[in-house]
Amino acid sequence: MAHKRRDILLIASVSYASLLGCWTVMIQSAEHSWLGTLLLYLPQHIWAVPPAILGLTAFRVMNRRAMYWNIAALSFVLVALMGFCVPVGRLFASGSGISLRVMTFNVHHCSAGIEAVANAVKRENPDVVCFQEVSTGDWSSEIPQELANLLPGWKVAKFRSLATLSKYPIVSQKVHEMQPRSGRVALETEIDLEGRQLAVLNTHLNTAKAGSLFHRSISIQEYMRNVVDAKSFQVKILMSVVRDQRSPVVIMGDFNNPPRGMLYHRFTSGFADAFRCAGFGYGYTYKSSLPVMRIDYVLAGDGIKVKKAFVPRCAASDHRPMVADLVVADSERK
Repeated sequence: MAHKRRDILLIASVSYASLLGCWTVMIQSAEHSWLGTLLLYLPQHIWAVPPAILGLTAFRVMNRRAMYWNIAALSFVLVALMGFCVPVGRLFASGSGISLRVMTFNVHHCSAGIEAVANAVKRENPDVVCFQEVSTGDWSSEIPQELANLLPGWKVAKFRSLATLSKYPIVSQKVHEMQPRSGRVALETEIDLEGRQLAVLNTHLNTAKAGSLFHRSISIQEYMRNVVDAKSFQVKILMSVVRDQRSPVVIMGDFNNPPRGMLYHRFTSGFADAFRCAGFGYGYTYKSSLPVMRIDYVLAGDGIKVKKAFVPRCAASDHRPMVADLVVADSERK
């Protein structure tokens, strides 16, 4: 009987490791089904529970083969599925150019106070910062200007709930509608870096095009399909805006999307995910009190190298900011 239990434990351990391998393959197209989307958007910590339990059981009964399988499975979850990053991109970040620190921060309508947000910016000392949810439903809010007043010398571009602040001159700004009637836009600013032009796109992607997961009139299946439809449309618009740019481009914002899956690969196509390139650890930005997901991004286009990326501890919002040190090449982008 004891041998039979050990065999069952080993079979369960191998089967779960195989399931993880299948899930890793499925992640690439998980958003084609509502269930795959739901699993993709959940914190991947849930996949660590079975190998932890099976591994402890294997340790108690001294089943070494089962224990090794579960150690491997648990390591895979902690590194691959949960998104642990090692800054290998720093090795390729050398070269001449203009050093620039950027920051993206969903400030949750400054619910913790405008001064708390301004102090968070001062601590990290970026050259350019993109804010999301900088105002409430009243899009005439003066919060962006009040933030600028607390950050003397900064230039401000704003539209609806987005604001981009820069220590460098803002040459122009444009607004690109991301989805009709949603209120979501991409705020484009052209920044003059000592004679070098840089295009900065600040955006906040919709969670879903209609309804709420917790609203009784909409099913989970319909909500998940809405999520993919809404974001697919917005990413398509965003990428079309980027294609028209002649200057180096940085995209920053709250994408409401984890760093995996079909949509992630679409909006990082041709761009370097700053944290994946030059960050260490998980880089979780949401929620600030107990971060379990990375949904805020700095994306660097051609002609821009990423030297460093990090997520500082911050209680000024329900998100933590993402900060990246970049090098913008001297030569014009071709």
